[in-house]
Amino acid sequence: MEAMDIDEQKTMVVRDLMMGAFPDSEVVIDDDVAAGFQVFSARLKGLVYTAMVTHDFLKHHKASEIPDKIRAFLLFEHLKDMPGTPFVVTRNGLELHH
Repeated sequence: MEAMDIDEQKTMVVRDLMMGAFPDSEVVIDDDVAAGFQVFSARLKGLVYTAMVTHDFLKHHKASEIPDKIRAFLLFEHLKDMPGTPFVVTRNGLELHH
């Protein structure tokens, strides 16, 4: 399967949001092309906080819209409440990754 043509600016917006939510963390980005996600993992004090942002979400929203959308979904609050549990960010909201 070919890699999705995701605007690098959108990836950096999500990375910066993760870094802001988890100061002093190491944020790793991986593109899971087969599953249709960009995976953002913040590693901090032995814990991992993972947001799996769908390519569809990234394609659908402008870079300037992404921060408000992600904040409205309360992504970071959920990640902090459930470290180690990956959350999927879709156009319609959050889902737990199974």
